[in-house]
Amino acid sequence: MTFSKPVITVIVSLLLTSIAAAAEIRGVPKILDGDTVEIAHQRIRIFGIDAPEMEQLCLDAAAQRSTCGLSARNALSSFGTQRSWSCTSVDVDQYGRHVARCQIEGQDVGRWMVAQGWALAFIRYSSAYVEDEKAARAARRGLWSGAFIAPWDWRSRSTNTVIHGAVSVPAGAQKILLNSVSEAGAPAGACAIKGNFRADGSCIYHQPGQRFYDAVHMNGSDRKRWFCTPAEAEKAGCRAARW
Repeated sequence: MTFSKPVITVIVSLLLTSIAAAAEIRGVPKILDGDTVEIAHQRIRIFGIDAPEMEQLCLDAAAQRSTCGLSARNALSSFGTQRSWSCTSVDVDQYGRHVARCQIEGQDVGRWMVAQGWALAFIRYSSAYVEDEKAARAARRGLWSGAFIAPWDWRSRSTNTVIHGAVSVPAGAQKILLNSVSEAGAPAGACAIKGNFRADGSCIYHQPGQRFYDAVHMNGSDRKRWFCTPAEAEKAGCRAARW
């Protein structure tokens, strides 16, 4: 039996993805956020959990604004920094990251994050940590001590987004939770997309909640521009950031 070149290309691609997904990755990680690390130049998304984005805002136990994405990353750092991790990749996502189950000395990292209340069970992909989430919620640990939006909802948030947690949401709190750490300088709430024009003329736009949104400083330079919609940014010659 012979195959055409397109069919061979698809088969090779599937084989490479399968090999990548079965990879074992070991080493001391660099902690990027509450569910993403880097080991030996391999970026890893921890399987079965979803932690707050670095730009995400929550309310703490006193109903005060808190940078919960940073708190989640700090929790993972305190648990996993300077310790050797063993990760088994089960998939490769659209960004080229390994999606992996990770352990430290036999302890499941994803389970620890959910049990401590700094990540949620990502039930869209796995129900492995649902009971750990229930226990964290009952004990009001981490995010569950205050009020927050589930990370997957926050990434596509609107005024109808459900708010979770132990704190009854005070008037005006929804506006805080729907905002991000660095949207305060935007010209209007609906115009918070940051366009970053480079010296070579290329441009990348960053939407609230993306990894490098906070790193783009809108300092009045003619190489920076606010946009209201992705379509507006693309019309100006910008492409979407990958993270």
